[in-house]
Amino acid sequence: MEIGKIVGKKIKKYRERTGKTQLHFALDTYMSPSYISRFERGIVTNPTKATLEHIAKSLGTTLEELIHEEEEQHAGTKGEARQEDYRPLSYDDYLKFQEQYRKMPAGRQRQLRIILNALFMDIQ
Repeated sequence: MEIGKIVGKKIKKYRERTGKTQLHFALDTYMSPSYISRFERGIVTNPTKATLEHIAKSLGTTLEELIHEEEEQHAGTKGEARQEDYRPLSYDDYLKFQEQYRKMPAGRQRQLRIILNALFMDIQ
């Protein structure tokens, strides 16, 4: 898959997780909403390294992670839940999460806090 399409999918996924519109993401990145839209639709085929680094920084990730094509998490039909998806988290799971969180760069920690806040807002 082309880099522009990979990055576009990640931008869209991030936006949807954080509840941002294309306009809000564009404002955060100092890019035009039409450029973000073109990225998400896979029309941007040859972005510059500087642009990719800027987007990666805005997403709280690295350039390498941004351009790395994600593989499917598990086999099965789209939206199919696995039994382990519903397993309650143990205290050991929490400790592992805490350990991994402390190792993350500040930008990644911020991104995770935004995601968790969005998830917990649905619970209240």
